[in-house]
Amino acid sequence: MSQSATQRKRLPAGALTRALLSVVLATAVTACTQDPSAADLRYARSTDKPVADVMIDLELAITQENFAITARNNLGDPIRRRGHPDFPDAYIVSFCNLEYARRAIDIDPALMVYMPCKVTVLAQGETVLIQTYLLPEALAAEGAVGFAREVNSILRGIVDFAASGD
Repeated sequence: MSQSATQRKRLPAGALTRALLSVVLATAVTACTQDPSAADLRYARSTDKPVADVMIDLELAITQENFAITARNNLGDPIRRRGHPDFPDAYIVSFCNLEYARRAIDIDPALMVYMPCKVTVLAQGETVLIQTYLLPEALAAEGAVGFAREVNSILRGIVDFAASGD
């Protein structure tokens, strides 16, 4: 005779969730490492320019590419005010170009996950790290590869300009 549901051993609370999460994460990591185009879409540059200069150059580069800044998030200052006085300057700048957004959605609605574009700025001692995520170029939708390459070129240019010593 089989045991009733109440008589069966139960997993500790959250154990099943942790186990499922482990499987999902392992699958995702495996998928990313098997597809080199998806393995690392991060584009980063560092500079010895002061953070304030990086932010000015970043915003200038964004607007010169006809993108509108949609948000500026200062993470460093509020974290320092919460009792972490040594936390570095850290910013996220979000920006969008409505024509590129329209084209992305027309090509593949899944591309919305990459909108708005973002660049992060993080002080690391005397160095400032500037980084963004690029659009994946391994998309099946017609026109996606060319579009991703076009936008990625712009994103790299923005990061490079913000990092440049000029």
